[in-house]
Order: sequence, then C-alpha cells, then structure tokens
Amino acid sequence: MGGERWEDKGDLNTARPGDVRSSFDAENSGGRWYPSLITLPDGRVLALGGHPLEGDRRHTNVSLEVYDPAAGAWMLVGAVDYPNIPGAAEVPERTNHSEYPRAHVLRDGTVFVASNMADGAVHKWIPSADPLAWTRVADGPPAGYRGNPQPYTTVLLPLDHQREYAPTVLICGRQTAYTLQPLAGTVGGDPPWIPTGGRTLPGSPVRQYPLASLLPTGEVFVSGGTTTGNDVDALLAAEMYDPADNSWRTLSEATRVRNYHSTALLLPNGAVWHSGSNEDCQPGPASRDLTVEIYQPWYFCWDRPRISGVTSRACPGETLNIETPDADEITEVVLIRCGSFTHAFNPDQRLVSIPFRRSTEMSTLLIASVPGNTVLIPGYYLLFLRTANGVPSEGRFVQICRSQSERVFKARPSWWTRMLEIADLIATEQSNVDR
Repeated sequence: MGGERWEDKGDLNTARPGDVRSSFDAENSGGRWYPSLITLPDGRVLALGGHPLEGDRRHTNVSLEVYDPAAGAWMLVGAVDYPNIPGAAEVPERTNHSEYPRAHVLRDGTVFVASNMADGAVHKWIPSADPLAWTRVADGPPAGYRGNPQPYTTVLLPLDHQREYAPTVLICGRQTAYTLQPLAGTVGGDPPWIPTGGRTLPGSPVRQYPLASLLPTGEVFVSGGTTTGNDVDALLAAEMYDPADNSWRTLSEATRVRNYHSTALLLPNGAVWHSGSNEDCQPGPASRDLTVEIYQPWYFCWDRPRISGVTSRACPGETLNIETPDADEITEVVLIRCGSFTHAFNPDQRLVSIPFRRSTEMSTLLIASVPGNTVLIPGYYLLFLRTANGVPSEGRFVQICRSQSERVFKARPSWWTRMLEIADLIATEQSNVDR
C-alpha cells in the first residue's frame, strides 16, 4: 500500500535472571504468547500477560513491559515483577493463567483489568515506573467469568462528556451480563457488579467467544460464538445491548458460524465486518473459515447525516472543524477508536462523545473540543455525527495526537535493570564476605 511495509521494532525482553530455568539460555526466556496490548495515554504500548518461552520458569509473563515508539524499543517497567497476575508461579493448570487479560484505560489514566487477578479481585495500575503501583478496585467478576478470560469479553461503554467521561465496563458471554463502574466506589466499599437488563434471546444461552463491537449509536453489537465451543452449537442470532436504557434485543441470524479465532471490526460506513473462525476450535488450515460477512445495523434503513469535511489531525486542547450540510440536525459528535480484534476481545475500541458548538460564521460548520489523552488515547479514530433520533453519519478518519504536556513515565531499559540486579548480587556477596 503506497510503499508501506512491516518493520522490525525490536524484541521483547528476556526474563530476569532469577526466572530463567537452569538448563536454558536467557535468550530462550521472556516473550509473550497471547498477551494483551494496551495503548497508554502517552502513546506507548503496555504488554500484559501471555505465556513466555520454554526457558522461563513462569507460567505467565508477569513482567510489565512497554513499547516506546520514539525509542523503537521494548522496556521492562521497574526492577521487579507484579506477582498478582495469574500464573506467576510455575503451574500446569490452564485455569491459572493470564491470556489476553481484559484491560481498559480509564479517564484517570489508569489501566483497569476487568479479568480477575490471582487474589480473585479486579485491580488497576497507575502507569509509572513502579510495576507494583496497583490498587484493588472491586471483587472479581461474578461466577462464570473467573479464570481464563478468553471465553468471554469486556467492553468499555461510551464515555460521555456530559457525565464527565465516567467509565462503565460491560462483561458478557455467560447467561447473565454485568456492568461495573470502576471509579465509582461506594460509601460501604467497592463498586458492585450489577446485572444488566434481561436478554431476549430465548434461554439466554452462554455465548462462548463472543464478538462485541461498539456502534456509532453507542450500542454494543454482540455476535458470533457458540454455547460449547463446537460449531454445531453455534449462536447465529446476534444481540444488541443499549447502555442508554440497559436493555437487550435479539437481532437477525448470520449465515456463517463465528467460533474461536473469529474477528469483528467496525467499518467507516458503520457496518460491522466479520471474518475468520476455527471449526470446533480445532487448529490447522483445514479448520479455517476464510469467508467475510458484513452486518448492517438498523440505521442503514434511515437517511443519514453527512460529513463533507473534517480536520484530519488534532491534539488535546485543540478543536476539530466539521463541515456538514446537516449542521442544524446534529446533536452529538462521537469518536470511535479504530479497533484491533483477537480472541473475543478488542482492547483498542472506545467511543467518546465530545462537546461541540455551532459556528456563528458558517451555518455548515461544527466546532468540537478535543479532551485530554486519558480520554482520547492517541491514535486513529472514526468521527461520526448523530441526530436527535440517534442516526449516525458515515465515519471520517481523524488522528488524535499526544499532548506534549501529558505526563510520561520512564521505564528502565532492560540493560539498566540487569545492572541493578548485578549490583545487588555483588552487594550481597560482599556482605557475606564481611561476615
């Protein structure tokens, strides 16, 4: 595409010396199989969880690791690991691990992990040079959502400027879905997991490996999955969750099964792309479904507002100029971050409703304000306009850049961590000699 190409951006770090098995070289440790990657407010990327290489004694890579685009390198955070990530110990059981932990950045800049930690609770991390800067948020998810997070999903529900971008997280995939407000601690203690309104799909079946997509309306479109992991038990009927009234409704059926390794992504026109699947969750090329199916939500049957032009790039504190011949009909401007989907999880998607005003000089111009990077994580977004009846326009790509005033923490490069560890060993040996 226009000369673009994939480039090597450096290797992940090897394990700390104490985590390397005695019969292996350090180069055969560290790394991550099935991690989550979460873009931070400063534009760097946090790698969380995943299995390390066979020379690593840990079942899960519990080091916090960040990629710095400016340096083009991965760096370990701090000199120690965070032992509360599931699978820190060397255990064979697949129930005690952290594959694709369900993580979201909240308006305060913290990284909230909605899948339970080793202590059974859910926690959030304050991005800093301290890998232990975690705080407990609430009890772990209700029964059915404990352990391996792969079979279920979580979604950060729309962040609305009229509610000061207060975050709510939806968890679904079992018979009952729940929401949690991770920053809304109560007088009596933790925020509770609250059951959503009842599902209308007959029997409210388990939907293992669900595909959940934020729509420009603010609704969550949930499709794909099976009740058992086998294609014969696939759920072809989709569902829609509306956070505005906490309700579910059942939608039409897809024509293809979307099981393990399937994908759903929002398209610029507001449709949802579906592709991939492994028949009965089996590996290998023979089990792969290479078809693509497109879902068009209800608003494709309506006359939609139009965008004739928009600012292509803006930073926090700046404005987006949006030209539309339907300016008088617009009641909301929303941005949806472009997604990246795997294993029933889209860690990048987030919908943000931002304030706007109508230009006094041009009747076709809307001027929207760009909030800070803890709300609008740096990256590419689709901008949509909505009318009073909730009908969205087609989207336009907009780049949100990183504010130069955004606080950036300094992760120590791996060589610096190694030097500190060696210095500690030398000091310990010297202390023993002195005795």
